[in-house]
Amino acid sequence: NDEGYLCDPFTFETLDIDMWDQGHEIQFAHVLPVSDSAYRTRGLNTIPATRRTNMLQGEKPWTEFIEELKVHIAKH
Repeated sequence: NDEGYLCDPFTFETLDIDMWDQGHEIQFAHVLPVSDSAYRTRGLNTIPATRRTNMLQGEKPWTEFIEELKVHIAKH
């Protein structure tokens, strides 16, 4: 965020150190989803995110997830 803290890439909620102990509130989301044909659990393919953001992203690549959200938001 603007103050230099690590934040959720979707909600921009600051990821506080206490959140790491709160029932896996902070998880590592994949930029590109894991697949049977590629090894994608590596440092540059994961981003810290809240559990909620990780759930919303599901198995989609991060950019596809964001573009899909834009389409849904435009309908409102």
